[in-house]
Amino acid sequence: MKEFDRLIEEQWNSGFRLRDYGVMFNEKKRKLYIVSKDVEMIVGFEGELRIDSVGLYFGELMKEGLLRLSIEGSQLVGRDAKKNVVDFDEEQIRKWINGQDVEVEGVSSREFVLIRHRGDFYGCGKVVEREGKVVVLNFVPKARRIKNI
Repeated sequence: MKEFDRLIEEQWNSGFRLRDYGVMFNEKKRKLYIVSKDVEMIVGFEGELRIDSVGLYFGELMKEGLLRLSIEGSQLVGRDAKKNVVDFDEEQIRKWINGQDVEVEGVSSREFVLIRHRGDFYGCGKVVEREGKVVVLNFVPKARRIKNI
C-alpha cells in the first residue's frame, strides 16, 4: 500500500492516500480495488467478501511501474492533484467521452495524466507523441462512452 501511495504522490503530487481504505491488489491482472474500512461492520462479515465484487475499481499498475487510474480513481486523486492534470475544452471533452484520443498542446509530461473539464475529472490518459503531435490516449471503457451529446 505504501508503494501505491508513493506512486500517487510521484505521478500527481496528490494528498490522496490509500491507507484510508481497504485495498486489494490482484497481482495476476495488476488491478487495484479499494473499499471503505467500514466494510468490516457488515453483519456476518468474516473476511470472505471478494473486494473486486464489493470494492471500487481504482486503477491498474502498468508494466512500466506507473498507475493508470479508473474514472473514479481519477476523481479521488484529482481533488488534490498538483501535477499531470490536463484541462480539456468543450471540443476535447466531447472527443474524450466518445472514446477518442485527444490532441493537446503545451503538455510536456509523457506519463499518465488526469483529464479535467470545468473542475470535474473524466479519467486518466497516457500522453504520447504520434506523427509529430502530442496526444492523450483514451482508456475510457466502451461501455462508459457517451456517443450522443
